Amino acid sequence: MLKWAIAAFIATGLFAGPAIGAAGLEPGQKPLANIGVGATPCGSFNKIYAADPKWANDNFMSWAQGFMSGANAERGRGRVILNAVSPEEAWARLSNYCAAHPKNAFVDGVTVLYRSLPTLP
Repeated sequence: MLKWAIAAFIATGLFAGPAIGAAGLEPGQKPLANIGVGATPCGSFNKIYAADPKWANDNFMSWAQGFMSGANAERGRGRVILNAVSPEEAWARLSNYCAAHPKNAFVDGVTVLYRSLPTLP
């Protein structure tokens, strides 16, 4: 009896879960793969950075470090050495990326940075 109850609970979650998640979107709203400041277009990042460099650094760099740490946690073997560049160098690369690619999202620059770093064997 307990096995059937567990199976019913799992089946309900599998079928009802996607419907519940999809129901939370407004009509015409697209599901997002990234949220937070990382989803900001680089053109907007450039304006924010020009207006308040400290706020931009504190918030965007924190998001970038969290994103890359999360990517490493998922990666397992062959993890990227995140401290292979200094925070200042990482910030310069991200800022330069956005200056050169204003139509791309900030997360795209973070991905380029992440993929450029060396990995552990």
